[in-house]
Amino acid sequence: MLSLLNLIDLKRSKVIIVGHTIPFSAIYINPLYLSQADEIISKLEEKLDKLNKHSNGKISITVYKPKETYSNGSSKSPDLIISVNNRMRSSEEFLIKYNV
Repeated sequence: MLSLLNLIDLKRSKVIIVGHTIPFSAIYINPLYLSQADEIISKLEEKLDKLNKHSNGKISITVYKPKETYSNGSSKSPDLIISVNNRMRSSEEFLIKYNV
């Protein structure tokens, strides 16, 4: 049986996106690349920021770092949460809306 996981080369994939709900998407660092996690996260944030700036307001991307944002700092939290075209303006609004 063919599954999506059979199509992904996990040895080369630095991040894994497991499911999502609009307008949010969760990004996890592949455990094989944890030693490079800070660099990978930094590059993702930089690229998403460029996309935000070059969209002329058509796309609004907000990046949340759950390990810094959530009060429990769970190791099961994604490394990044991306919000696309969401109307919330801050991580504080996110925390209030979702009762985190």
